[in-house]
Amino acid sequence: MKRITRTCLFLIVAFALLSCTTSHDKPTIDIEWEVAKALAQTAEAFTSTPLPTETMPTTNTPVPTRTIAVTNTPKPTKIPVPTATITRGSFNSPFPFAEEIDLVNSSSDKKSEWSLQVLNVIRGDEANYIINDANQFNDDPPVNTSWMLIKVKVTLKNGNALTLDASDLSVISNGLLYAGSTFGVCCTENNGYPELDANIAVPGTSVEGWVIRPVGIDDKAPLMALNITKYSPDMTKGLFFALSK
Repeated sequence: MKRITRTCLFLIVAFALLSCTTSHDKPTIDIEWEVAKALAQTAEAFTSTPLPTETMPTTNTPVPTRTIAVTNTPKPTKIPVPTATITRGSFNSPFPFAEEIDLVNSSSDKKSEWSLQVLNVIRGDEANYIINDANQFNDDPPVNTSWMLIKVKVTLKNGNALTLDASDLSVISNGLLYAGSTFGVCCTENNGYPELDANIAVPGTSVEGWVIRPVGIDDKAPLMALNITKYSPDMTKGLFFALSK
């Protein structure tokens, strides 16, 4: 900017001298040469210097990443834990007291359809008296037990002859098995309590009798068992009958 101003002043002075000089007078300095020089300097001063081009920074275009589609993984379904099947007549689900239960005995060439029903239960002091009254030599019940008399009814409904007696039935009380032929008790038929002895040939015939076993004095829910004996104590093969309501 200072250079341009200086050149302009020089031109003004040059033109002033030129205008004041007649055609007959030669200036002491070469006016024409100075004017040309000034013009050249002015032109040089006004020559536009190209502006530097703005270089845009080169950005690295990121390579697009591969998007993996997110799939919803299904949650595994909760498999319910199978509940134990409670079979009617099992140890944990005995046949109800006094209900007539239909049963079947079968083999390769024989089949008997029959029923078993608990009719009555006597226990405690009354049962002890009945046993002592039947025979004074009958055994006393074990400690913490009394005698129990169970009246049952057996009916053959169809098929071949059926045989069932008191020795085929046991009692489970306070976790103990009281099977037949364990204790010496006899002669209860003398005072009206004959032990069960069913030998039935004709369908439609019923026989009643008593099963005599010890029972825990404090046991409120003893069970009678069929097919459980001291010689075959497999609990999974037994049928169980409640002896209390």
